[in-house]
Amino acid sequence: MKFTITCKHCNKELGNANFTTFASCHRGYDENGKRKLFCNEECYNAYIKQFQVEEYNGNPIYKVNVDGESRYMPYWFSLYYFTTIDDCRKRMDATNIGIY
Repeated sequence: MKFTITCKHCNKELGNANFTTFASCHRGYDENGKRKLFCNEECYNAYIKQFQVEEYNGNPIYKVNVDGESRYMPYWFSLYYFTTIDDCRKRMDATNIGIY
């Protein structure tokens, strides 16, 4: 069974893939071995920009929907999120908490 991989932003076809190609890091992956989901850096940045709701102290805050509810993330690909933007701002102000 083959699947067509498309850019998550512009829907341009990036190539064909099936379970074997994903498992063996051929098509569907870029030259660094990471899964290719965008055709270029501009599409990646435009995709991320659509989730940004505000900039707080020079850092963007992103809003995503989780189970039909709005959640706020202090940075892109954050492993955690907050139910209110104020809680997200408080976390960003907490300098005593380390970021990996």
